[in-house]
Amino acid sequence: MEPNINFDHDFIKRLNLNERQLEAAIYFNSPLLIIAGAGTGKTKTLISKLAVLVHSGIPASRILAITFTNKAAGEMKRRVTDLVPDAYGLWCSTFHSFGVKFLRMNAKAAGLNKDFVIYDEDDQKKVISLIMKELGFDKEKNKASVYLSIISRAKDDLMDCESYLLNARIGGNAERIKAAQIYFEYQKKLAESNAVDFGDLISMPVNILKNNKELCEYYQNYFDYILVDEYQDTNRAQYMLIKTLSQKNQNICVVGDPDQCLHPNTSVDIPGGTRKIKDLKNGDKVISGSGWDECVPTIVNKIFVKKYSGKMIEIKTESGKVFSATPNHICFARLDPVKDMYYVYLMYRKDKGYRIGITSGVRSSKDKALINGVMVRTNQEIADAIWILKACRSRGEAEYYEQYFSVTYGIPTMVFHVCGRRMAVTQELIDQLYKEINTVTAGEKLMEDLLLNPDFPHHRPYAVTRGNFSRKLVWFTVFGDSRKTSSGEHYHRIQLVTSDDTLKTKAFKNFNVRNGNNGTWRIETSIKSYEEGLKLANKIADMDLLDIVSRAKISSNKPFYFMPTSHLREGMTVPVMENGQIKEDRIKSVKIFDYNGDVYDISVPNLRNFSAGGVLVHNSIYGWRGADIRNILQFEADFKGAKIIALEQNYRSTSVILDAANRVIKHNKQRKEKNLWTDNINGEKIELIEVANEIEEANQIASKIKQIAAGEKYSNIAVFYRTNSQSRNFEEAFRKYRIPYKLIGSVRFYERKEIKDAIAYLRIIVNPLDTVSLLRIINTPARGLGDKTIDKIQELSKARGLPLFDTLLLDDLPLSDGTKTSVKNFIEIIKEFRALTASEPPHSLLEKLLIKSGYWDMIEADAEKDKENALMRLSNLQELVNAIKQFEDESESAGMPATINRYLEEISLQSDLDDFSEDLNTVTLMTLHLAKGLEFETVFITGLEEGLFPINAADSSEDDMEEERRLMYVGMTRAKKKLFLSWAQTRRIFGKMYPNMMSRFIIESNVVTYPKNRKYDDIKVIEGYSLSKPEPKSGRRVIHPVFGQGVILEIIGSGEFAKIKIKFNSGSVHTFMLKFAPIEII
Repeated sequence: MEPNINFDHDFIKRLNLNERQLEAAIYFNSPLLIIAGAGTGKTKTLISKLAVLVHSGIPASRILAITFTNKAAGEMKRRVTDLVPDAYGLWCSTFHSFGVKFLRMNAKAAGLNKDFVIYDEDDQKKVISLIMKELGFDKEKNKASVYLSIISRAKDDLMDCESYLLNARIGGNAERIKAAQIYFEYQKKLAESNAVDFGDLISMPVNILKNNKELCEYYQNYFDYILVDEYQDTNRAQYMLIKTLSQKNQNICVVGDPDQCLHPNTSVDIPGGTRKIKDLKNGDKVISGSGWDECVPTIVNKIFVKKYSGKMIEIKTESGKVFSATPNHICFARLDPVKDMYYVYLMYRKDKGYRIGITSGVRSSKDKALINGVMVRTNQEIADAIWILKACRSRGEAEYYEQYFSVTYGIPTMVFHVCGRRMAVTQELIDQLYKEINTVTAGEKLMEDLLLNPDFPHHRPYAVTRGNFSRKLVWFTVFGDSRKTSSGEHYHRIQLVTSDDTLKTKAFKNFNVRNGNNGTWRIETSIKSYEEGLKLANKIADMDLLDIVSRAKISSNKPFYFMPTSHLREGMTVPVMENGQIKEDRIKSVKIFDYNGDVYDISVPNLRNFSAGGVLVHNSIYGWRGADIRNILQFEADFKGAKIIALEQNYRSTSVILDAANRVIKHNKQRKEKNLWTDNINGEKIELIEVANEIEEANQIASKIKQIAAGEKYSNIAVFYRTNSQSRNFEEAFRKYRIPYKLIGSVRFYERKEIKDAIAYLRIIVNPLDTVSLLRIINTPARGLGDKTIDKIQELSKARGLPLFDTLLLDDLPLSDGTKTSVKNFIEIIKEFRALTASEPPHSLLEKLLIKSGYWDMIEADAEKDKENALMRLSNLQELVNAIKQFEDESESAGMPATINRYLEEISLQSDLDDFSEDLNTVTLMTLHLAKGLEFETVFITGLEEGLFPINAADSSEDDMEEERRLMYVGMTRAKKKLFLSWAQTRRIFGKMYPNMMSRFIIESNVVTYPKNRKYDDIKVIEGYSLSKPEPKSGRRVIHPVFGQGVILEIIGSGEFAKIKIKFNSGSVHTFMLKFAPIEII
């Protein structure tokens, strides 16, 4: 049902949208999918769309907007309210915030009390560890994280514990049955504790809506419009929630950025015949090549469909095989000698650039063997790669196109190498010609226009060392070994042969190196798994930025090379399927035509190929963890008549940054093509920082930031890293250089032990049934309750069917008199403070609770052993009190009750990004995972080393690498003006120094082609930095590691419990215990 929208054109003009944004903002005729790349003005469009809805008279309280973070939700609500003051009441939240609100409103239907608590990951692991102990799985106590992952994934897939257990028992797998038992008991424990986890916040509402028709109809009728951002990141449970809520009226808009490459609609060989790809289903069998003329049936495990509008290429072979494909679909092809064929080519050599030339389809080699002229010409000129521009049937036609391409694109036809030729022109003049003419830009433009991919040349010479020339290649040959696996496919071969002694030294450290003939050495092995083979090839290539040549020995003749459909040319040899056998065929014709319609994609595990129209082609590999991009690809199927609008202009980054980011992401095969562009055509060059080690990296970046800060606010600068552990060196360097910083992520504030302990006290105050929190604090501080005593209490609790808290109230506890007294005092404290919740402000209640429980004294006593640690912990507790007070003030301003329950709910839903604030003039330190949706004038992406970024885990797949590349793309496009990339030649891991290789992402971005040579022992020793602490007085300036610089307002009290109040440059005022305040007098 279309919402009743009355457009106010004057209001719409004030939104200042471009044509595409405006189209998306005012479209309400049917379900809408907005495809939005980085920096395309997506947020502005969404806010405008919400504003148009409210301004037209749709009640804000009947609009649901799901965003990426709580911070983003708050910002969106604020900006909509700025445009339309009537927007109060808008349901703008994360999925989890919506889930909490839904469950509070429908607690009875969920089997919960309204004051339920939300368990975080640490709480969940404790519950699982407790269950494992009860079930006798003590030996696997370190596997709590593994079982938590299994449970979380099951909930993401809407698999409840009963169904999971039933399926496990049917399957009979012992490990899965064990996981199912843990899952089943885990849900029981949560129910007993009146608790839910994050998975429940989505799966429970979905199940309630599914099983409660009345509630389902109520919410479907209630929301007049639903908008979902980052739709491609939704998992199955989140997808089903949105689909259920919007199913009736279908007034929905989703925004996503799917980065996929998909297969065309064509016929596929199956056992006993053929079937159109659009008619295939998951689990169907197709015929795949298994190597050496053989083929086997294999199962399709994924199928996807999408709309496509663009160029399509039809390939027809001499035997009549025909298929049509999108230009980037990978095929298998080979250049063989072809009579009566001439090729116009584009040749490349690193020290020269590009040139255009022609050659015949057949030439004689030195040993009189017939080979393709393209190969002969490449070897003669010691070229690095060659692409065929045009296949011609006559010499005259070839000469015409040679001149046409040369004149049109300004690329010379002059040879690269004069040696051995009788030419008037000298090598010096040739070198001068290519030095003065920039052929690179022209060559890249020519390839772009002809749909040629630089990563897939039609031919590149074998490894060679000749004079000053050295070329080393890693060969990844699918089915390259004559041996077969038990399932019928041949092993895959990985090979490197070279005489490079320097590389040999590197190789010995990580690979099995064997000596070869004539002073050469080799790495050569065979692997069963396609993915593992490709991973090994990449590891070998990473030693010295070597090129990988991928090919497949599908027939018993020479291997076929991986090539996009757009690279296929007349006369090339391709593998075909005929009567259930692999044969070879030649391409007869290639036609390009415009296409608008559905295209399909299938995934064939292990063999990674299938027959399309009788010609064997490669398949794409799909697989996601949690988030399921199928949701966005299937949007049109779920919502008939859906419209798609693509936002393609990038407003954030300069063209320099955007071009580099696009070059990186183009290496992903699983992409949906976007053409991001920008009006911001100027921009500074991306700067590469190469250092000896991680300490030097942090210090150089700190020094750079100091220089930048002379004309830029600190808050406009961000430092990104791949893992949280990298932050420490930057924190130390920033303190040394007196740079104020804000640490986002890492050990989050609410994950620190003392904070979790304090929160556990608060959770017990509001919900005594919370067993996890009770077990956390029952003996903190020590009350004489050891592990064995607690085990006895739990056994008694289980035997009598009582909650653990009620068990502590029993008179016949099996405890000593002294321990009973401690427990009684603890219970009295809990009861006392439960009574105070109605009258005492939450921040004051916590302050008193920390003192009354003895927790504060416990930490102060620890100061005698470890003053620095005690300082940090007490400061954190003081900051927690400040945070609760801030919550109270904000609640009062918003007219909301400032209860402990509301505060606990808010921090449970808080994400790392919600800690981010642009108000503080501080440099932002954060992991790349948290960077999405943010932007800064200047960005540093650090630790760009193979093994660190990208992370090369032992079990990482091609999809994992592509996910790493998407992360790099996100990080690069956060920068508006200036981008720095840094890497360290060595890095200390677990106390030992390890050498690194430059990240492939630096190379892919074209920021640099080859790393500079650095010695791994070139390490600077940085001495520690100690803070001096003069006497604090009112009016003195100080610096805080989080809040930056400020001035002391007053010293409150004296002695051990004196406090200090500081007003920071951001305008915020904070109070700390003077004894433990983490400040430095400036």
